Amino acid sequence: MSQTHFTTKVRCYKHLSETERGQIQAMVALKVNVAAIAQALSRDVSTIYRELKRNSVDQMDTLLKVRKVYYADSAQKVCQSPQELRPHAQNLLT
Repeated sequence: MSQTHFTTKVRCYKHLSETERGQIQAMVALKVNVAAIAQALSRDVSTIYRELKRNSVDQMDTLLKVRKVYYADSAQKVCQSPQELRPHAQNLLT
């Protein structure tokens, strides 16, 4: 028996490019809000929030306060690293 009517949409995921990450870094530095960044890149707001959450690094300022900073080059390196270095990949392979 084959199903001819599907109730779910086919999803197509596309990773952020290095250029898009650079644009995110520039806009964050200019203190542009996340919704405007998402609109400029034609991406969903949750994609930008997720990118900033996962790939921001802790940086200490001159007053020794730790703050989160987003760098496009470090985010790109994390996303291009081999799967065996990623912690969640080990769970999927076993």
